[in-house]
Amino acid sequence: MPVPQSSTDIDLLYRMSNQLVQADTPQEQLEAVSEYARQHGATQGVLFYIEHPERAPVQTVQVIAEWAANQRHWLGVGSRHDTLGMAFVQRLLTYPVRPLLAENLQARADVDPPFLEIMRAHGVHGAAILPLSNNGHWIGVLWFTWDAPHAFSPQDDRMYRTMLQHIAPVIDSRRLLAQTHGRTVELEETNQELNLLYRTAEVINSANTYREVVEAVAHFDTEADVVSLMLWENLNWESASYLDIVVMIDRVGNSIIQEGDHLPRESFPVSAAMLGERVWIFEDTQQDPRADDVTRASWKALNILSFFGTALYSNRRWLGGVTFHSNQPRPYTERQKRLLTGVGDLVLAALERIRLKQQSEQAMQTFAVLEERNRLARELHDSVSQALYGIVLSVKTAQIQLEATPDQVGASLDYALALSQAALSEMRALIFELRPETLEKEGLVEALSRQAEMIQARYDVVVTCRLGPEPDIPLHIKEHVYWIAREALHNVVKHASASQVTVTLTCAAGVLTLQVADNGVGFDPGQDFSGHLGLKSISERAARLNGTLAITSRPQAGTTVRLDAPLT
Repeated sequence: MPVPQSSTDIDLLYRMSNQLVQADTPQEQLEAVSEYARQHGATQGVLFYIEHPERAPVQTVQVIAEWAANQRHWLGVGSRHDTLGMAFVQRLLTYPVRPLLAENLQARADVDPPFLEIMRAHGVHGAAILPLSNNGHWIGVLWFTWDAPHAFSPQDDRMYRTMLQHIAPVIDSRRLLAQTHGRTVELEETNQELNLLYRTAEVINSANTYREVVEAVAHFDTEADVVSLMLWENLNWESASYLDIVVMIDRVGNSIIQEGDHLPRESFPVSAAMLGERVWIFEDTQQDPRADDVTRASWKALNILSFFGTALYSNRRWLGGVTFHSNQPRPYTERQKRLLTGVGDLVLAALERIRLKQQSEQAMQTFAVLEERNRLARELHDSVSQALYGIVLSVKTAQIQLEATPDQVGASLDYALALSQAALSEMRALIFELRPETLEKEGLVEALSRQAEMIQARYDVVVTCRLGPEPDIPLHIKEHVYWIAREALHNVVKHASASQVTVTLTCAAGVLTLQVADNGVGFDPGQDFSGHLGLKSISERAARLNGTLAITSRPQAGTTVRLDAPLT
């Protein structure tokens, strides 16, 4: 190892070693090793890292730290420089490793034209170039330059050789430590993203509405002003005439777009260029070259100055997308892009599941309506129609008696009147079932009492009511409670073969409790009753009240249906 001869040089190397060991950043490392070059008039110092040093020949170096005496010398920290074809640079990275001290790079015959052009552009003449290698692998290059020719002495040569041997191992260890830390941070971020995607997937998979799906992914971009679900008309871009705003979360409160709006497709010609893309990114809608004048004007009118989102495709059909809008241009991070890309398929699956569920529920509701109409038709036939037929016969009998036996006409007319009154009562009962106006006019207790009277009169079941005072609750809660009780009573009539049923209604501690209990044949609640529309209707209405529904029963031991719902 060459040893500097003066105590001054030894002191300088000692200070350099101490500062280099204590340096935490590449810039501090460069400052620690620059004292000698600065003392001798250097105008620039640069620390390059070699990217992918395992590859040969070396292709790219990156500026990791630098200082310069004037603006012309600045390369820019983070800038990358392609050394492919620069033979001069490749010759530097050969063994044995030694510094290159060049009095004037621009005057050397071994400098190839590409490298020479760079030196002239930056005004570089003199240079001390220290290739950094440790344990057989390349680290980078330490570079000191002068803006005029600079003569190097034998002492300079010894100093730079000594510095080279001290510097390389320390910089290498610091670089490896930084790389290890960086990879650890990347792994932690990746793990956080995976956990976030996992939690989001759980929420999406359990979502029952489109809004719940959008709310699940909304936290991927907390800075967006608006988060929305937009679907093309008939879920098909090719045939759509508008874009339907199905769900919108307005975080600012001044969005021009509103939920339920239809945005004309012709206002966004850029959609043709977006077709097929999984993720859309427009950081500045007014400056992005992909946007045409019509689309740009439409976005500006809607105050959408930046947005990104994930597209939803099914069988190559473009259905729509989940988008994040802002009223100012803004950048989007790689993390946001990765998260949104990863969640797109989950959103699509959830939307398809919810759509099919809604169609199924609509079909079941339609079937329930038809079933109810058929029941009412049977009731009309079995009761009202029979009564009307009896009235007609009684009146005809009275007409005959009027000529033959006038004294018997009164009895026939009395019978016709009785049948008329019975038919009228039956019609009122049927109309009440269709539209229980008593709820609004006279209250829930009276409506339940009338329903109990009708069940008892029509089906020969003893109905006992323990209803208490009228509860002070909103009308929509009364309606749900009434229909739950009605459905429970009709289930008793249709399935329980019961002789007695008790209806109880109480309010205490902010909770309304409805209970319908019978002494019928009972059933096993553990069985699958997914096709039982009555129980499904009861469960859905209980859920709308944010209440809890309990059905207890066992064979030959009766059934109890209990609803507990908050009063507000």
